[in-house]
Amino acid sequence: MISNEQEKRAAVKAVKALNQVLSTQLVESNSLYKHRVEAVRNDIQKELGAYLARKELEKWERKYE
Repeated sequence: MISNEQEKRAAVKAVKALNQVLSTQLVESNSLYKHRVEAVRNDIQKELGAYLARKELEKWERKYE
């Protein structure tokens, strides 16, 4: 679970790196590698989305207190 801005930045870097890995010939030619890398990338993206949603919710809660 991503809980702060430093972890968020690391997760964004990881997604970018995984996108680069997905574009390599080795991964493109091996569907097993491709699916595993995509699964990891998708999990990180889900966590990023959840973190951003929590931050937005906190902002709205402070606004209406």
